[in-house]
Amino acid sequence: MNSLSELYLALCEGINTPKSLGCWLRFKYEEWDEVAINRTSPAWYNSADAYKCDAVVTDLLRKCVDLPCTFDRGEAAIQSFLASEKQCATTNANLTPFLLNGPFEDHEVRLLPIVDRVKEKVREVLGRVPPIIHGFFGPGATLSDDGGACSVPHKCCSHPTTTRDALQFLPMWAKTAWARSLGSDRVIDVVDYGRFSLARKTAETDRGIVIGPSINGYYQLGVGKHIRERLRQNTGLDLQTLQATHRQVACAASKDNVKCTIDLKSASDTIAKVLVKLLLPTDWYELLASLRVPKVVLKDGRVFVLEMFSSMGNGYTFELETLLFFAISHSVSAHKADISVYGDDIICHRDDAPNVLAALRFFGFTPSVNKTFVDGPFRESCGGDFFNGFDVRPYYIKELPREPQDWIGVANGLRRIGFSDNFLDPRYRRAWYAAIDALPSAIRLCRGPEEFGDLLIHDSPDRWSTRVRSSIRYIRAYKPAEWRIVEWRRFPASAVLAAALYGTRNAPTKELRFPGIIPRDGVTGYALGWVPFS
Repeated sequence: MNSLSELYLALCEGINTPKSLGCWLRFKYEEWDEVAINRTSPAWYNSADAYKCDAVVTDLLRKCVDLPCTFDRGEAAIQSFLASEKQCATTNANLTPFLLNGPFEDHEVRLLPIVDRVKEKVREVLGRVPPIIHGFFGPGATLSDDGGACSVPHKCCSHPTTTRDALQFLPMWAKTAWARSLGSDRVIDVVDYGRFSLARKTAETDRGIVIGPSINGYYQLGVGKHIRERLRQNTGLDLQTLQATHRQVACAASKDNVKCTIDLKSASDTIAKVLVKLLLPTDWYELLASLRVPKVVLKDGRVFVLEMFSSMGNGYTFELETLLFFAISHSVSAHKADISVYGDDIICHRDDAPNVLAALRFFGFTPSVNKTFVDGPFRESCGGDFFNGFDVRPYYIKELPREPQDWIGVANGLRRIGFSDNFLDPRYRRAWYAAIDALPSAIRLCRGPEEFGDLLIHDSPDRWSTRVRSSIRYIRAYKPAEWRIVEWRRFPASAVLAAALYGTRNAPTKELRFPGIIPRDGVTGYALGWVPFS
């Protein structure tokens, strides 16, 4: 922590505001819980620069999962899951009369036209159910494959798992390279649950995800891809490129105050079962419902029959929430051309915000107070924070830096927030130097352009370390040099063939006699080297 202490002190002294002084005192006296929960709100500021400076010091360590806080992050994630389930149960009860066509309260009758418009928009976007679903493998774990062995060839060797409702996909699955790789040894386990698991999120809480059966996940991804394409064709929402567009719109809205940005709390976990059944065409609902996981088992053995329709970990959740939030927003907006949705990041015209927020609440969602900006000079969307048109996004240290590659990332992150007009703001300079000082002297010489990411320290061209050999220009970098490689010979030939058909690549190495694949988090070592560039 010594190097990090020097860096944080240099940053707080460079910012030199009452907020930064308070942050340094919390850090100095190891009040880690206070460091984690400390916040800066744009509503407290009338200057982009003043807000950015204080946000940088309060948010630098807010997401650092290695801070020695007293929070039980796992329990916080479980409580968030239970709260979402309770919210979904309420939504299911509230929307059931609309599913059964009554009886209605007086205020509910007035909402019927809105429900019909949302249903019509969803139907218009989705079109017909595809006759064939082309599934594919994702990078994550399943009930059949744990996190350390979830590559494509691993998945082609393990016993597949499926829910009972997804058994209807077996004739389709039997024709896949995956099924053929198993030959006659097709032992399929039928389950009715997913396993609740945790992923690191912030210093305060973990993120809860549900690890589901492998065949379900395979076809969930296929359904999600199809919905993604329907969104692109019928709404113009291209989820491949929309993040950059949202950031541009948010930047413009922070200046002209025409559009607003809306974010939802636990959006994917509050998509209720009855909501999906109400809004989707019957055939589409039956398709999605056949692939969902109906129950979740917690680590302590508790079993929950889910009130939510799907959660993070489900392969079509992101596309489904995008579709639903777009249809809801579009159906109550006067300025329909201004609607844009990426997951739970919603952009609409400022005049339509009251109706959009009210509709989202009616359908069971909770707008995030801290991340929804209807008026004023600040907007946030898809990882972009803007105040009067200025980028004020802070930098987050998500894990304590220990290795040289970690410190290179910290140095580049600090330079990114403090660099403009070819000039590094003096308030951030000492902290940047502190990050570089934490590196061995030889690695400090690795300087180059931003295009190389965190393989080197971003710096001005006059400080780049380059050389030319055989008319090719190289730049010095600290790059991955050792990998944990799983050799192909460990897998049966049928699994190797299936993996090749799914597009799995060989490990990028010439030394091994038996090449293989590099699993997730497979880099085990770094070394100084030369990288070609133009």
